[in-house]
Amino acid sequence: MGRRKNIVIFAVITLLIVALMVVLRQRSEPNSNPDPNPDPDPDPDPDPDPGPDPGGEVVPITGKIAFLSTRKRGSLAIYVMTPNGSNQSEIYDWTIYYPETRGTSTNSIRAIAPSPDGKTIAFVGPGLSEVDGWREDIYLIYLTYINGSDLINGSDLIKLTDHFQNELDPSWSPDGTEMVYSSRRDGYWQIYKMDADGGNQERITEMDSLDPDWSPDGKKIVYVVSNLVGSISIMNADGSNPTPIIGAVGRSPRWSPDGTKIVYQSLYTYSDSDGNHYSAWEIYVAHISESHLPRIVKITNEDPLNPYGITEIKVHYLCPGHRNPSWSPDGKILFDLTIGNDTQIWVMNDDGSNRVKLTQTGTGTNQYPVWLPSS
Repeated sequence: MGRRKNIVIFAVITLLIVALMVVLRQRSEPNSNPDPNPDPDPDPDPDPDPGPDPGGEVVPITGKIAFLSTRKRGSLAIYVMTPNGSNQSEIYDWTIYYPETRGTSTNSIRAIAPSPDGKTIAFVGPGLSEVDGWREDIYLIYLTYINGSDLINGSDLIKLTDHFQNELDPSWSPDGTEMVYSSRRDGYWQIYKMDADGGNQERITEMDSLDPDWSPDGKKIVYVVSNLVGSISIMNADGSNPTPIIGAVGRSPRWSPDGTKIVYQSLYTYSDSDGNHYSAWEIYVAHISESHLPRIVKITNEDPLNPYGITEIKVHYLCPGHRNPSWSPDGKILFDLTIGNDTQIWVMNDDGSNRVKLTQTGTGTNQYPVWLPSS
């Protein structure tokens, strides 16, 4: 009797094990007849924080935006923020370390250029000598990170150029080993090249030239011909084969990440209802082709009846409007917009659509936005 009972128990256990193995096998095998129209996720993840100006698209990439702001001490200092405009913080203020430059004609930082690896920032600052009349030179600071990505400050200032004439517009080679920049050391504007540590400075242009930007593949440099504003040309990285591509009066030409476009600012003439004429900066995109002249598209366009609050005629570098365009890695355009006495930073698509304001009125002048890669 006991033996028969044990046999029954063993059989029941065996059947349970077999049934369990069948169930597990069915779960592990893919469905041979999947639903061609599955229901969408009934509870998708919420959209990320749109930043300080909701309604626009958030740039979905890593890295930060570096920019200049007067919000704390009245002089332009280097700040960073996330791609949607949040977490704005100061990382370097020139006048804290060099208070003697306050009140001079060139008393703060401008024209910042982060290195391709995100570890340093080149910028233009005062020459630090009354002998040279506070002329501007190019400097480098090293960036300190915590937790691998959280930027806390800039330090270890290095002076890369030292001349009694202005040195402006630094732009890095894609591999981070060299820079090109504008110099007036020869009595008129020329483009120079130097090593990343300031060594081996050499002139690579023969005509009035400034505002260079290195192409993503390292083979070309786009720049402005003439004094301060002029036509836009492209040359080889060694200065050879200079070729005009855009005849308009422009500044700040910058290559797109894929090398197929150049964004730049150009003066546009408006007329108000009283028949007065004035100029303002607008942003254009040139679509580059090897076979024919670039296709140029004006991507900013305001109400023609004095959209910028202009009350007097100004020289070109003081004109309001859209200025200092640069690119994000996914092909969006950063820029600053001046209306009246207010200058703030925006981002938009490369066709001018989906404009999002990243800094807000009441936080001082905010300008010169550039992408700071993740270190």
